Amino acid sequence: MSNKYPTDGITPASAGIYDENQMAIRILLANHQPIIRSALRLLLEREADFQIVAEAADGKEAMILAEYKRPDVALLEIQLPQVNGIALTKELHPKVIFVTSHTDVGYVLEAFRAGARGYVDADSAATDLASAIRAVAADQTFVSPAICDKFAAASQCLPACDANVLIL
Repeated sequence: MSNKYPTDGITPASAGIYDENQMAIRILLANHQPIIRSALRLLLEREADFQIVAEAADGKEAMILAEYKRPDVALLEIQLPQVNGIALTKELHPKVIFVTSHTDVGYVLEAFRAGARGYVDADSAATDLASAIRAVAADQTFVSPAICDKFAAASQCLPACDANVLIL
């Protein structure tokens, strides 16, 4: 059987995309909607340096899986059943990125006060999420540009958003 898409020996590492000796960023997905978890998984599985290690449908399950699977980054929504995303962030050891449609200033501030390291607008997840994960895994902070624009428009007294990064 021939390979439908031959690569002629090109690997992500040889193309300079991914160093095979580098550890993959281990990710926990937590969202109460199965279709959203599936969409996020499909989006992230395209990235050679990401490994989805667990999926949770509620905050309690996410807490247990985070302890057992030890992800580097947890992708949460704000309104998780049983234990909401904000409360969960205070308890989790992995770095937290919120992927949510809740982009009001109050939610964003509360998330960062709880310890989140990233905040991605669900509408821009397809373009922002991979960058957010890499930034947060590298101990940086990430906020979707659309959210930064919202802060600027609201004239909030916040540190400046620089491209995709909000320096807190």
